[in-house]
Amino acid sequence: MNISKDVVAQCRDRGGDRLEDRDDRIGNTLVEDTLGYQEGSCLVGESYSQYPDREDLANPQHGSFLRELLSHELVGSWSDAVKELTGARTEGMLRKWIDSLERASELHGLESQELFANAREPPETRKVISEILGYKIPDSIVETNNVLLLSALYVEGLSISEISDVLETDETSVSDTLKSVGLLAGATTDESEQSFRRQYGEINRPSGGASVNKQAVSESDTVKVVSR
Repeated sequence: MNISKDVVAQCRDRGGDRLEDRDDRIGNTLVEDTLGYQEGSCLVGESYSQYPDREDLANPQHGSFLRELLSHELVGSWSDAVKELTGARTEGMLRKWIDSLERASELHGLESQELFANAREPPETRKVISEILGYKIPDSIVETNNVLLLSALYVEGLSISEISDVLETDETSVSDTLKSVGLLAGATTDESEQSFRRQYGEINRPSGGASVNKQAVSESDTVKVVSR
């Protein structure tokens, strides 16, 4: 893995995006073995712009669309279907999409488990990573928190989103790992929280007794004040 000063600077300049002039094998591997909104070609229809919004999934005209989506060989679960339908990544929004999709499928009379049965077996993660990196890797390093693995994938040209998809982990964890080794600029989640506590959540101790910065506490979801 080439980690020269120029490579590090280039990685930081990308800001988590994919490398524009990366090897073609990477794009071919990701398009073949992954699915996702605005990633590669859409699985149903001619354009992602034709995909229904979450509120429209239950409309009668979208029954055939959902049937085709749920029966696609790359879709084997509600999570797979939602990943193709939206770029949303937060846990709360994904849960809303899954709930809406389940209700819509029931209204359309679709037997989801029968349709999901058409899905092919997902590719082996180690094999996908080996194809991306251009050399075989051992099973022992295929871990979502392996700093060397995440760094290698990012240096090779994958975006944060693509890495999280390949390793089936969240984007925040990937971002924090890359920040911790200097391949991505900015503070990690832990560093940001610690900085917030130091700057705004501190307890002042004047001569009259302790007082709390109430405004900062009210704006934080990690601090609670209990009256006794």
